[in-house]
Amino acid sequence: MIQIQLQGVEEALKVLNSSRVRNIAKTSIRRAANSGKTIISAQIRERFNIQKKDVDEKLSVDLRNLGNLQVILTVHNQPISLTHFEPRSVRGKTQLAVKRNKIYGWGIMGRQLSRASAQGVFAKVVRGKVTQLPHAFIAAGKGGGVQVFQRKGKDRLPLIARKVIGYASIVKKPENLNAVTARIQEQLAKEFASRVKFFAEGGGGE
Repeated sequence: MIQIQLQGVEEALKVLNSSRVRNIAKTSIRRAANSGKTIISAQIRERFNIQKKDVDEKLSVDLRNLGNLQVILTVHNQPISLTHFEPRSVRGKTQLAVKRNKIYGWGIMGRQLSRASAQGVFAKVVRGKVTQLPHAFIAAGKGGGVQVFQRKGKDRLPLIARKVIGYASIVKKPENLNAVTARIQEQLAKEFASRVKFFAEGGGGE
């Protein structure tokens, strides 16, 4: 859980009326929450090789309780399919790669290699590093979606789709959570102080 405290309210009330301070607080909290999405997205993508669009789809800001000066920033924690991490598989001299098309979605492209190389599935999960799964392979599932599969045991079936930990699990690691919390707190403080100064010096209406 990320808890952010709005500071400087008492000082603001010395130069502005309570209604104005409340409106400034609501605006500052809303903007800080939206900035929080950007901060969390950047924090995840700083380490993991995943597109901004895929991360942002799993982040949401709930403003329904903004009147009470509260917002909820949610990081949805569904495991992330390995298809998001540029996987390619090598079996013999055949290489398959997962490609994404804006119109048709995920697909598989194949080509023949001039010589055999290391076998298995290779994915760029962490930036600057290639992860090898020797016994995994790329295929379309029952619903037609492309996945990286691995057999659960020695038998042909069942298969499991390989995934990595969810976004929330990444964010809640202490080193990440502390960094995100500090940056959102800093953003909120700057936003609130700037708007208080603007109106205290005779700035326009909300």
